[in-house]
Amino acid sequence: MKVVLQAIIGSISIHVIYVVVMMLVGYIKTKNYKPDIENAWDKVETLQNEVEIVSVTSPHFYVLSFLGVAVICGIVILSYEKLMNSLSLIDNAHEYSLIRRISNHMV
Repeated sequence: MKVVLQAIIGSISIHVIYVVVMMLVGYIKTKNYKPDIENAWDKVETLQNEVEIVSVTSPHFYVLSFLGVAVICGIVILSYEKLMNSLSLIDNAHEYSLIRRISNHMV
């Protein structure tokens, strides 16, 4: 249960960071935009006929994205814990063999 909670928190964090970064990029682009009014008058005819169609992302995509990132975070957390446990076992075995060698030399 602890890993599931950590994975959900990781997924929330990653999604919040993504949204904040996208908002910052939009803000910076908006602040730095300088329209070229002089050249815009040369293209008046084409500008009036252009229509931009924007697609909207389905809310299901965000749910699947959240769950997918949570699963990936869970796999990373479990892999990290397994790696740390195996390294701990290696360290313990190494310490045990050192203690055993020292005790054999003392006797």
